[in-house]
Amino acid sequence: MATINYTVTREGKWWKVFWETLTESDTCQVLRIGDNISDAWFHVTGTFGGATVVLNGGQDETPDVNLDDPGDTAISLTAAGGSPVRDLTTFVQPSASGGSSQDVDITLWLKVV
Repeated sequence: MATINYTVTREGKWWKVFWETLTESDTCQVLRIGDNISDAWFHVTGTFGGATVVLNGGQDETPDVNLDDPGDTAISLTAAGGSPVRDLTTFVQPSASGGSSQDVDITLWLKVV
């Protein structure tokens, strides 16, 4: 079991936070979000192998609440795709469950104000 650390790059007004090669035995590093973010987009690609990928958030370093899209539906992906994030919390952490032989890459785009 490994912790998948994120990398951050700046692309114009957006920060690209990237967790690469998440397998069924891995955990994503928790990200602390500043208060200068106005918009966020969650995107996942790769081999799901039956996995469900979610974005959790919380006010401490143990994010345990599923974050929602603008339609008040929990963000939950079972195939490659993306979703806007309605409300960001201080800490976020993607996670995957239920898969076998999964290999997914997760990107969280954060727009800086």
